[in-house]
Amino acid sequence: MLSPEEVAQKKQEMEMKRELKREKRRRRSLFALIVGIVALVLMIGTAIITYRMGTRGVQQGAADPERTNILVLGADKGEYDPGRTDTIILVSVDPKAKEVGVLSVPRDTRVMIPGRGYNRINTAYAFGGPQLAKKTVENWLGIDIDYYVVVDFAGFEHIVDTLGGVEIDVEKRMRYQDRAQGLHIDLHPGRQVLDGRQALNYIRYRADGLGDVSLVDPVQELYGGRVQRQQRFLEALARELVKPTVIAKVPALIDDFRSAVQTDMPAQTMVKLGLALRDMDLQKVKSRVVPGVGGEIGSASYWLADQDKLKRVVQDLFHSTPVVTVQVLNGNGQSGVARQVAQSLQGEGYDVVTVGNAARFDYQQTEVHFRQDREQVARRIADLLHSQAVIKASPEDLETDVVVILGKDLRL
Repeated sequence: MLSPEEVAQKKQEMEMKRELKREKRRRRSLFALIVGIVALVLMIGTAIITYRMGTRGVQQGAADPERTNILVLGADKGEYDPGRTDTIILVSVDPKAKEVGVLSVPRDTRVMIPGRGYNRINTAYAFGGPQLAKKTVENWLGIDIDYYVVVDFAGFEHIVDTLGGVEIDVEKRMRYQDRAQGLHIDLHPGRQVLDGRQALNYIRYRADGLGDVSLVDPVQELYGGRVQRQQRFLEALARELVKPTVIAKVPALIDDFRSAVQTDMPAQTMVKLGLALRDMDLQKVKSRVVPGVGGEIGSASYWLADQDKLKRVVQDLFHSTPVVTVQVLNGNGQSGVARQVAQSLQGEGYDVVTVGNAARFDYQQTEVHFRQDREQVARRIADLLHSQAVIKASPEDLETDVVVILGKDLRL
C-alpha cells in the first residue's frame, strides 16, 4: 500500500511523462511547419515563373523529379554579420511517395569544412558562400544535396511586414545588445503582434543560457533554446499565411521573394516541387534536430553531434529505405530471450536500440506495438518471431518505431 506522499510522487511522475509526450508531439508538428515555409518559397517562385512563362511552357518536357535534397540557409546580411548562416535546415522531398524529411542543424555544430579544417558549420557560408556550405553538409552527412535556398534576413523582415506582422506570445523579457552586429533586442513578454524587425529579433535571441540549442531531455531527445523559438515563430507565421487576407498581398509577397531569396534551383524543378508540397500530407513529414550535446574543444563552444545516432537519423530522413528502430522487452521471464531476439532482428537489418525487461513477466502472448505508419513493419517482425503475436497500434508516441514485448508463446 502506497503512502499519500508516494501516491503524490507517482502522480507527479506520470504528469511529467505526459507533458514530455505532448511536447514531443508539438515539436513534430512545428517541424512540419518548416516544410510549410519552404513550400511557401517554392510556390511564390512558382507564381513568378508561371506568370512569365505560363503553365504549359513549364510542364513541357519536364519529368517528375526524384527525391530532391534542398539546403535552406537563413543568412545574415547588411548591417548584421555578413558571413554566417543563423539558420540551417536540410529538407528532403520525395514527390512520388509524398514524403518529406527535415533536419535542423544547430549553427554551432562542429564539422570539417573542406579546405578550412574543423569549425562551426555556420562559418562555411562565410568562407565560400552557399556552394561551400552545400559541400560541407554533403561531406558531413554523406549525401548529395541538389539545390540550395538562401533567405536573406533583411528580406525576411519585409515579408513579415507585408503580412502585417505576426502575432505571437513572447514567453519572457528579452533584452540583448551587440553593437558590433548592430543587434538591439528589446521585447516584452505577452501576446502581441511583432513587426519584421521584432520578429527577426525574436528568432535571433539566444541570451537565455540555452544558446542555439540545448539538450533538455536525453531520453526523449528534446531540445530547447533558439531552435525552439524558431519553431514557435514558424507556428505563428503559418497561422498568418492561411488567413484569407493574404490573397490580396500575394503581388507584394512576390516582390519580397525576389529580394529575399537566392537559389540555384531551376524554374521547372521549383514548380514541380512546389506543387508536390502543396498536396502533401503533413502526417508524412519526418523531422529531427541533429542529435548531440553542447561541449567545448579548446576555448571554443560547439554543438557536438552524436555520429552514431546521426547516421540513423540520416538514413531515416533522406533515404527511401529508412532504418526501423526497435525496442525488445522480456515479458516472459526467460533469461536471455530478449538478447537472443534482438540479435536475430539485427541480423535482418533492424536497428535494435534498447534491450531490457518489460514491466511484468506474465505476458502469455508476444505483443508488437507500432507507431504511426509502421504497421507493415510490425507485421514483418511478428512473422520473424514465429509466434501468435498480437499487433497493436500505440495510442501514444513510442521511443522507437516498434516495441516488441516477448510472451510465453515465443519458441526459439
